[in-house]
Amino acid sequence: MDGSILLATGTASPSALLLQPDSFLSGWGVVKNSRAGVETDMTGAGWKLFFLAGEMKATAFGLGEGKTLPAALHRLGAMAQRLKCNGFEITKVTRSLFLGISRVTVTGHARHLQKGDQLQGE
Repeated sequence: MDGSILLATGTASPSALLLQPDSFLSGWGVVKNSRAGVETDMTGAGWKLFFLAGEMKATAFGLGEGKTLPAALHRLGAMAQRLKCNGFEITKVTRSLFLGISRVTVTGHARHLQKGDQLQGE
């Protein structure tokens, strides 16, 4: 999961971008292009996948990771959308369990895919 890039469903994208719906997070799809090739594929097609430097963190608590991981991912996606970005990249997932309560923290960065070289947001 670390290193995964997720884009909002319906985001305009070049045909070279392979997007698979995410099983944890409705409304988002995982970029399936190789990590090394995604930037090259986008640039070659006249698109840019911007990386925003500020780190984002989202934490969720619950009775099992089956619900806490999707909740934390949803919160991270909402943070990216508040920044007017149509995607985010997961850089780290931290899990812990204490007295039967699961805690998941997802760390990442906002990403924005658009045609052209100047960041415009949605």
